[in-house]
Amino acid sequence: MRDVAAEAGILVGSIYYHFESKEALFVAVHGAAVQLMIETVRQAIQGIDDPWERLERAAAAHCEVLNGDSPFVGVIAPIFPAALADVRSQLTAQRDAYEGIFKVLVGELGLDPDIDAKVFRLHLLAALNGTKFWYAKDGKTASEIGRQLIRMLKCPNPVSTMPGQK
Repeated sequence: MRDVAAEAGILVGSIYYHFESKEALFVAVHGAAVQLMIETVRQAIQGIDDPWERLERAAAAHCEVLNGDSPFVGVIAPIFPAALADVRSQLTAQRDAYEGIFKVLVGELGLDPDIDAKVFRLHLLAALNGTKFWYAKDGKTASEIGRQLIRMLKCPNPVSTMPGQK
């Protein structure tokens, strides 16, 4: 809390005027990050009718925000530390609100009945979130990677045959 106060240029006690604990501060920062993700994805899909294009744009927006310069998104994590056990339900509710967007988007795809939409959605989110660990700004943009992940899921035959192979 001292580091946060020093960075903000205020006294430590001033933080506690607004937040009762460091966990409450974390919930607020996490909530701001999730809200940024929600607003960015909603804006990206606005006015798009094709369900696959909507999902592709949502994935691109997700990757852009996650791998961008926002100081907020650094607190978004798939697993919450044990120290946050008392606020886990609040953090999970925030994350679930965001994932609800993808639940709707995946539900609109008209997937084959043998494809579990929940597994599809969770697989997609894991892939998108995984870019945080390997993405480098020296190749494709984060947006291009998000779009490619959707095209790979959409592609009926992702394996191409090399000349001379069967």
